[in-house]
Amino acid sequence: MRTAIIVFLLLILQSVGLFSTALAEALIRHKRSWIIAYFQIEEEHPGPYPIELGAVAEVDAYHVLKVYGKGVDEEPRHVFDIDRKTGIVNVYKKIDYETHKKFLLIFEINNKTSHVETRLAIDIVVKNINDNSPQFPENTFTITVNESTHQGTYLTTVTATDRDEPGIFLENYRIASQVPKSQDMEFLIGSHGQISFRGCLNYQEVEKYTIVVEAEDHGKPSLTGTCTVTIQIEDQNNHLPFITGYTGIGRVKENVINSAPFRIHVEDKDKRNSAAWRAKYSVHGDDGEHFRIETDPETNDGILSVIKPLDFEKGMQRKLSISVMNEALYFTCTSEERDRIESQPKNVTIIVEDVNDPPEFLGALKEVFVEENIATGYLLERFTAVDRDVMFSNEFVYKIGKDPACWVTVDPKTCEIRTAKIMDRESRFVVNGTYTVIVHAVDEGNPRMTGTATLKIHLKDQNDNVPQLSENMMQLCLSDEANVVNITAYDLDGDPYSGPFHFELLGDVKGRWRLDPSFGTSVKLVKESLVCTGKHRLFLRISDQQGLPSLQNLSVTVCHCIAPNTCHRVMSAATRAGLFGVIFAAIFLLLASLLLILSITRGKQKAKEVLDSEFGLLPSRTEELGDDCEVPNSIARKPIRRQVKPPRKVNYKPNKCLKGNPEQNVAIFKIQKTLGISISKKICSIQDSKNELSDYDPHVYADEGSRPPTPDLDSLSISEPEFDPEQLLDLGPCFNSLAAISWPELVTHNISAATYVSNVSSGQI
Repeated sequence: MRTAIIVFLLLILQSVGLFSTALAEALIRHKRSWIIAYFQIEEEHPGPYPIELGAVAEVDAYHVLKVYGKGVDEEPRHVFDIDRKTGIVNVYKKIDYETHKKFLLIFEINNKTSHVETRLAIDIVVKNINDNSPQFPENTFTITVNESTHQGTYLTTVTATDRDEPGIFLENYRIASQVPKSQDMEFLIGSHGQISFRGCLNYQEVEKYTIVVEAEDHGKPSLTGTCTVTIQIEDQNNHLPFITGYTGIGRVKENVINSAPFRIHVEDKDKRNSAAWRAKYSVHGDDGEHFRIETDPETNDGILSVIKPLDFEKGMQRKLSISVMNEALYFTCTSEERDRIESQPKNVTIIVEDVNDPPEFLGALKEVFVEENIATGYLLERFTAVDRDVMFSNEFVYKIGKDPACWVTVDPKTCEIRTAKIMDRESRFVVNGTYTVIVHAVDEGNPRMTGTATLKIHLKDQNDNVPQLSENMMQLCLSDEANVVNITAYDLDGDPYSGPFHFELLGDVKGRWRLDPSFGTSVKLVKESLVCTGKHRLFLRISDQQGLPSLQNLSVTVCHCIAPNTCHRVMSAATRAGLFGVIFAAIFLLLASLLLILSITRGKQKAKEVLDSEFGLLPSRTEELGDDCEVPNSIARKPIRRQVKPPRKVNYKPNKCLKGNPEQNVAIFKIQKTLGISISKKICSIQDSKNELSDYDPHVYADEGSRPPTPDLDSLSISEPEFDPEQLLDLGPCFNSLAAISWPELVTHNISAATYVSNVSSGQI
């Protein structure tokens, strides 16, 4: 029981103590109170520091006052602090309004157990003062202004800024200075910094202006800022050029160009080598546009020159007027009255000197239409020329200047142009059916002058050319079927005297050759299967549209081919051996006959090369003097048709050109005849009538592998010209003996080779 009472009393005492403490604390809080809600301080305060702003609260020994925030423990640090005993806020540094316009500080009252009892936010406001002057973005500005710019024109804008509070310290602009100063030129600036001017710009007086622009704020005291503006003046054409004079001979020769009779001089006060200074000249009164005037870029002079020949007979003088202006447009300043300088035209006179003019044709171009093949002496045209010179001789003669084919003549006095030769429309000198002749008239002056006229001769076509084959030698490959090759014809005449043509094969060609079709400019020659290998000569009649025909020879070679249209020319070994045997036998017999001839003629005559009549004669020359054998000077050259006739008895009559015993000559003839018969028999023995020589296959002795074909070498062929009996006319007269051996007919008829050829050509034999 006693113990319970003691515990109860203790609880009562404890409760009384707690109550006393709470009561004491309540009494203390009741005595604390916040004194002020915000403070003010002027920026850039001169001090001295620290500066007391005032107390924020009362503080007793049981509580602690704390402060934190921007300016205390946040940047900018250590600007503010509070006396924890007195509660007074102090400022320790200058404050810039443009950087920090207001600070928010947090104040706390903590008890001894660091428990926050009270928290309060207080503003510290910074008062602005005029501590910044207006500033321009650049210290200097440069602009360029044309001299021709009118007053009041906006030039540029310069603007200043002030870091102080806007709306309170606004700027005012003014032109503080202008260098150089001018009474009729002043620069102006608006309330927002716009620069203009009043008056006239004159590059010749001032090339550059420098002005100082000032900006002033509204503070008290006010502050100012300045910048410099440089105005460069660009020259424009405010001065007209004027002609000061001219130099030069003032004379030109007629019919001469590129001469310069005058050089015009000008003066201009604008800037040299500028568009306002460079001169542009004009020529007035130049009928016929004979003159041109150009500007010398160095001196600005005008160079007057002749670009079109002048004619003395049309006037001995030319009066011109020269004016000048600038490349840039001319302007004047209208701010005040000024004397305007006008560019007055300059009159000049050109003297034309007479020279010897060429004769002048009355109608320098004429055309005439005639048929080709017109007779010589035909009058084509007549020209007439005159010489208008007064101081020079007006006599002249006519000459041909151009006549490439020498087809015409001209009368030197009357200028009658006549044909001198037959004109051929198909000549290479005729272009598109027109032949051009140039005629000259040459006077007797010093120097001599020449006038020129042109005659165009249009030739009408005639049917004076026959159709021709474009190619008369062709190849065809041997085959069991029909094979074709194109043949083409042309005619130098034009339509309607040329193609398309009508083609016709002549002779016995049925079953072997035919044409398909037979009309056109190009037709197909068809080889039938019966045609064998070898060379074949065909005869064609080709007629133009008017029926004018021509006979044409066509040589067609039919052969075995290793490629299309490529003949196989390689012979077999057996064939080559047979041919070589024939050649060696012929050589042996020929040498034997030559030895026999030498022995018979007892060395008085040189051996002469002879060939059998089946192979023809080789042209030869003799270096010995001829005899009195007569050979006709001219023989009608017609084709000789030779017929193979059976041998007949020869009644030999010696020719006076054949030296030696007649019996010896008969022996020579027999030897030659025997030689020819032997060679013919040998050839017939190795040739099959149905096959060519190359049909024999070689005997293979050893297989060395196949050799690739060589078409380039296989296709080689050498054409041998056929013997023309007329070649006998070019031989010495003593070769008549050899001709008699080859042609027994000469002995039979007792005539010379030349006479025999003539008789055969005329059909007598």
